[in-house]
Amino acid sequence: IRTTEPRHIEACQLLWREVERRGYLVRGRYEGWYNTRDEAYMTEEELAAAGLSTDDPYIRWMQEDCFYFRLSAFQERIEALFAQPDYCLPEFRAREMTGSFLRPGLKDVSTSRTTIHWGIPVPGEDKHVFYVWFDALTTYMSAVEGEGLWPADLHLIGKEILRFHAVYWPAFLMAADWPLPKK
Repeated sequence: IRTTEPRHIEACQLLWREVERRGYLVRGRYEGWYNTRDEAYMTEEELAAAGLSTDDPYIRWMQEDCFYFRLSAFQERIEALFAQPDYCLPEFRAREMTGSFLRPGLKDVSTSRTTIHWGIPVPGEDKHVFYVWFDALTTYMSAVEGEGLWPADLHLIGKEILRFHAVYWPAFLMAADWPLPKK
């Protein structure tokens, strides 16, 4: 699926509206390090753990108005997913996520951007577009819409993007009360 397809745009905006209706989106201002290569905000600790530095050419300081997704509200539910033996395999990746990402506590995450003008517009917000991960993750669902293939039995992804797929995506779906992939 292309993220410019109308069915994908509709799916993203529908997910946003449901998450917003349930109170999991709040206005805020983001200031922090942004990895333009991975299109991800990162703390200095996350940069160091990834072997990156604030001096790298693709790491830059960003400031912008945004909407935050209340990821912190899903700490216990995400921990419960990782406690299931087959949720995240191989097991050492589940332990890695539990130890380095979940144990310190989930932090709310920016889900909209105002410093770029391409992307899917946030409903009712002229200056905001979806942050890439809110948009991109929704393709798993929008690509098979109407084919009876969602929720997926198996969500297969690469290790370097595990937190987006095994933490953020399930939390977005939980916030909308939509079904999650089985593992």
